[in-house]
Amino acid sequence: METYYAHSQNKKGEWETVEHHLKRVGKLCAEFAQPLRCDGFGRTAGLLHDAGKYSPLFQRVLRHQQVHVDHAVPGAVLACAFGGKAAHTLGVIIRAHHSSLQEDIRPVLEQALRGTERNVPPKNDTLSVCGPDEYTELMKTVQRETGLDLRHDSLQQLPDLQNSPDRPLAQMLQTRMLYSCLVDADYSATEEFYDEAYLQKASGEPLQPKNLLKSLQKHRDEVRANSTSDKALNAMRDRLYDECVAAAEQRPGLFTLTAPTGMGKTLDLLAFALKHAEKWGQKRIFVVLPYLSIIEQNAKEYRSIVPDLLEVHSQVKATDETRQLAERWAAPLIVTTTVGFLEGLFACHAPDCRRLHQAADSVIVLDEAQSLPPRLLDATLHTLQELCLHYGCTVVLSTATQPAFQYRRNMQWHPREIVPNPQALFASARRVEVEWRVKSVTPLERIADEMAGQKSVCAILNLRRHARRLYDLLKQRCSGDGLFFLSSDLCPAHREKMLKEVRGRLKEKLPCRLVSTQCIEAGVDIDFACLYRALAPLEAVIQAAGRCNRNGGPGSFGRVIVFIPDEEGKLYPDAWYESAANKLRVMLENRAVDLCSLADIEAYYRRVYSDAPEDAKELRDAIKQLDYPGADRAYQVIPSAGFRVIVPYRGNEDCTGLFDAVKKEALACGLTPAVLAKARPITVTTFDKDGVQEFCEPLPQFDFRGRRIEKSTDCFLLDQPKCYDEKTGLYFSDKISFQSSY
Repeated sequence: METYYAHSQNKKGEWETVEHHLKRVGKLCAEFAQPLRCDGFGRTAGLLHDAGKYSPLFQRVLRHQQVHVDHAVPGAVLACAFGGKAAHTLGVIIRAHHSSLQEDIRPVLEQALRGTERNVPPKNDTLSVCGPDEYTELMKTVQRETGLDLRHDSLQQLPDLQNSPDRPLAQMLQTRMLYSCLVDADYSATEEFYDEAYLQKASGEPLQPKNLLKSLQKHRDEVRANSTSDKALNAMRDRLYDECVAAAEQRPGLFTLTAPTGMGKTLDLLAFALKHAEKWGQKRIFVVLPYLSIIEQNAKEYRSIVPDLLEVHSQVKATDETRQLAERWAAPLIVTTTVGFLEGLFACHAPDCRRLHQAADSVIVLDEAQSLPPRLLDATLHTLQELCLHYGCTVVLSTATQPAFQYRRNMQWHPREIVPNPQALFASARRVEVEWRVKSVTPLERIADEMAGQKSVCAILNLRRHARRLYDLLKQRCSGDGLFFLSSDLCPAHREKMLKEVRGRLKEKLPCRLVSTQCIEAGVDIDFACLYRALAPLEAVIQAAGRCNRNGGPGSFGRVIVFIPDEEGKLYPDAWYESAANKLRVMLENRAVDLCSLADIEAYYRRVYSDAPEDAKELRDAIKQLDYPGADRAYQVIPSAGFRVIVPYRGNEDCTGLFDAVKKEALACGLTPAVLAKARPITVTTFDKDGVQEFCEPLPQFDFRGRRIEKSTDCFLLDQPKCYDEKTGLYFSDKISFQSSY
């Protein structure tokens, strides 16, 4: 009998047989699918996925005598021979294991079985197995080599989804999870054949919650020893920590943590997650955050407790080792972005779905839960519920402004609150007094006059245009010394330097005036005596107030002034933001809103959600039709990613020669992951398309042969220092002339 091979020779000169590969993938896929209670299904998926390699046509591919041969369809054909819903799902994931998920695979399977046409869309690839005679022979070969008898063996049925709040969405998530098991098993087994130590290197250390809890306690003791906060505030922080540890004893499921800003939730959440994992055996912890600035800040603190922490986001400096771990989500503690985590749950392509099964049996903490995407809220919440219902997860939504999602139409939302009496905690933690100047508009000139007369003051505006104007007005009224500007127009290295200077001046009681956009109002540890906030949704106002008198105690009050800028044009970044801000303004027509009243916060959310629109139609339609590519396209946390611009910032030692080095490498090698990772500290995202096209140069891209290709890109190089200000960052002006230097 002919020997069929799955992969060409490794460094030992060995060729891997199809039999060996199928059995290894079957074993790994069963292991990965066990937390899903689908290990038998997973084993079958592994044994059938590359059955199409039992073909003379595919053997020619390995010898470089043939190209564009589809070996996935034959495995899907055999899978569907079992019959039933589970068999269809098996066929779907096998058909997609080198491409992307598609629900309707019947036409291509029927074509393969008929044998009337050997080429299949969309790439017109040639089927490795085609026609009834070849499939009859293939079934015999599979049974002989793997022991799988498609005529008499049964396929494990999938867990029932009857209690799921959204059945089509639940079905899609289940398919993605099983797909993830197969893709990861296939990729891992293949890498293992070429590098026997691959899985050992790409699996990470196991979670050891008992030891990590001891490290956490040691870290807390050190923080407390150096704390300059009010004693009463520290006592409240200790009580919250103890309540989180106590709540961790409860059974897995959906939780909320509702606590004021500045209460130390970063460590409290880790304590809950570790204690919960110790009690219930969860194997992994995810901390999901909306902003890269918060990720960098939290990851730095967490890493002193959990050395094997893994950061997973677009701007991380990855090594070969951490890249392999990130591809599989294989680490005890993963800190990642809301975009990366949530969009992954709706992905359809093999590389994006590979790691999803690792989320099963995990504790998932979503911090700053008020920032969940409004246009995608129903699908997001139902998916989080699914993770708890069917995948052994515990999900915690943490924020100072806990959204009352139960007021959304058709939403059954019943999480357990970790804090026994959150209202008492909010009342005890009151640290600011609020002045609502919302009955009329306020000129920015007046705000500038008032800020100029104060030593410790911050203003947060809704739009960069307003922030720049207020900053310019302040420059006219006071010296530049002690005046700062922060927005996403500053690259990460620049923002970090600015924040360090701001914190230093505040600590030394030196004059410090900061004008900022919303980029500092969530999770940034900064403490002003007075804060001005342009009218915004209530959750944004409360988050902003958390930057005022942050470390004061009861009886010590900061001052927060909420105002409406007297400016022409739009006042808000988008329609949702404007609608929510206006609902707060309507509430304020009757009486002042108490930032520390959970009843007021709930009343606000009732207004926001009771008449809120459903999820985006494109997403709703894609879920209803089980359209995986459509859901992938529609579920975008940030609708437009904008343009990435690498800027010539040289404001600190680490960045002195960075721009020149990145420029040289980019022009030589093109847009590569290595270039983007190196450029992370000096990269700004902007939506100014005209400015980018006029003043920036697109980074070249090359194909695998090293040839430059003409392809649209979202990444540019700014070799024009006049467009990047040392105080206010990236700024395009029609008055600047630009001459490209390459």
